[in-house]
Amino acid sequence: MVKAADVGIIGGGLAGLYSASLLLQQGFDVTVLEARDRVGGRIHGLPLSNGDMLDLGPSWFWPHQHRIARLCQQLELPVFEQYTAGDALYQATVNSAIERFAGAGTPLSYRIDGGVSQLTQALHRSLDDGCVHLNQPVHRLKRQDELWEIETPTRSFMARRLIIAVPPRAALESTHIAKHLSVPLQRTLRDTPTWMAAQAKFVAHYATPFWREQGLAGDAFSRVGPLVEIHDASAGEDRGYALFGFIGVSAQQRATLNQEALRQACLNQLGQIFGADALNPLQSVIEDWSQQTFTCTPQDRLDPPQHPECDLGAFSQELAHLQLAFASTEVAVQEAGYLEGALIAAQAAARS
Repeated sequence: MVKAADVGIIGGGLAGLYSASLLLQQGFDVTVLEARDRVGGRIHGLPLSNGDMLDLGPSWFWPHQHRIARLCQQLELPVFEQYTAGDALYQATVNSAIERFAGAGTPLSYRIDGGVSQLTQALHRSLDDGCVHLNQPVHRLKRQDELWEIETPTRSFMARRLIIAVPPRAALESTHIAKHLSVPLQRTLRDTPTWMAAQAKFVAHYATPFWREQGLAGDAFSRVGPLVEIHDASAGEDRGYALFGFIGVSAQQRATLNQEALRQACLNQLGQIFGADALNPLQSVIEDWSQQTFTCTPQDRLDPPQHPECDLGAFSQELAHLQLAFASTEVAVQEAGYLEGALIAAQAAARS
């Protein structure tokens, strides 16, 4: 018979790993199951030769978000201010001149040195050996004899309590958890959009920060596209120089496009905005989160972008009876959608 862990955690992103860290500190036996071949979930990056990662998922946190700042200190991860020194640019039409205006006007935000992936990798290293299992997509959950049986295509795990640290819609889509939940709770989870699930980011890595040398912050805004908002995405204050942009083409439209042609269109646009130097990156890549099965559901691809609001307070008794908690950033009572929200949700799940 498979030995039951005190707590099974589905999802090895920030919320899942932080939940595991908190519970291990309290002496619980924990098993973390991650569908991908890496930890991090939506925290992912383009690897550089020195070990840095250029963020392809979340990039920032802000001064009022104290949990993420404190965790970085605990894990001895340096942080730096988002580069904003210099002017910003605006592209109004295809044929109009690029407008330049003083001061980017971007609020103070922070980045993790070497990329946000350093955070999830450090958390992973801090956990007990063998408690995180990669390549284990959960496709069925059974509740019997006060235990959760967690099935993947290759293995079966048992746990007394369960934390689902993946987005609510993704959990409903893949794990068959719905049959254990009341209809109102199912509806609440299904109505919760997965933060940034249908978005795509383009990142270009350069040998030098030519935009800074031109007195530019790296910030640019466009009504032309395909990139609609661009920022400095360098991995550190003085290394791993990069620009990134949010792609303004919808997920449905992107699905019909040639990815290489779209990547080249993004690069050409950087050339139009920042000049010829932008056309020669060391490497460039598109991360289309709408094509990530474990992040984006069909409903997320169709819904307009909106911030998640998911109050599970009304279901506390039901969840307690099931020995179940949800812990993705979408269910956080504050800062939902952000890195800080993932930590808030993880703390609440660990307490429960």
